[in-house]
Amino acid sequence: MILPMGILFQAIRYVNLLRALKRGLADMVSRASFSEISLTDLALLTVPVSAQPRRLKIIKKEIIMACGFSIFYIIIKNSQNLQLSFRDIHGPAPVSRVRNTGGGQRNIKKEHNMTFLQLVKSRRSVRSYDARLIKREDLEICVEAARHAPSACNSQPWKFIVIDDIAKKEVIAKNAFSGIYDMNAFVREAAAFILVVSERTKLSAWMGGKLRNTNFRRIDIGIACEHLVLQAQELGIGTCILGWFNEKKLKKILFIPASKKIELVIALGYPEQSEFPERHLKDKDEVVSFNTY
Repeated sequence: MILPMGILFQAIRYVNLLRALKRGLADMVSRASFSEISLTDLALLTVPVSAQPRRLKIIKKEIIMACGFSIFYIIIKNSQNLQLSFRDIHGPAPVSRVRNTGGGQRNIKKEHNMTFLQLVKSRRSVRSYDARLIKREDLEICVEAARHAPSACNSQPWKFIVIDDIAKKEVIAKNAFSGIYDMNAFVREAAAFILVVSERTKLSAWMGGKLRNTNFRRIDIGIACEHLVLQAQELGIGTCILGWFNEKKLKKILFIPASKKIELVIALGYPEQSEFPERHLKDKDEVVSFNTY
């Protein structure tokens, strides 16, 4: 069945509005950036919410709070977004008010006086590792950096499987990187692997992806992996992101359901070499432009 475009867009609008309410008000904290919801939109939402409050899990108190925020937005700060409005009143918002992060102000400490750009420029794909093992604590830090990556509609469509057991790592290297995949046989020297498995995305992200003909899930996973390898670089750990491996054998070894997709494998280890050749990048004018293509 193909829905008329008008109905489809209306459905997307409801999904986005409900998501905005749930993200901004579920914790009953006056978050500074839940959305710019107008009174008109809220009036439209009131009908389905009142009719099916249990199914939508939206309570009357949240609707009232959202109306109050919207009145403030429309009357006081008509041309600015809500986050700026609340900063005017309460000062800078805390860095995090997300569940399970502890909240509060967080300061990023830079090691060795290295700027972020210098860190990015220093990162290379490492294919030769020494015999040192990686502490579990450092692997957890790398995955934590990936876990905080942004994703479409905050779907977080990923699962990271960390392999630091020596015996299991050798089995994976022998079976998943042999035959036609032996061009990546160097992974046998790696101290650990991190498999990135794609998980189900949220409905709003899936619908948006269909309309845009864009796979947001894979984009999100790419962002998360970049977080991971840059964190590893800061810790002095070399990485190589791999997309060429025997997925079927990997699933069998690690009991990964056949319905799942292993998007990438990241090899980690301490680089055997300390210097790397200069990369040949495209000219900046070829890849960057301002205000026009």
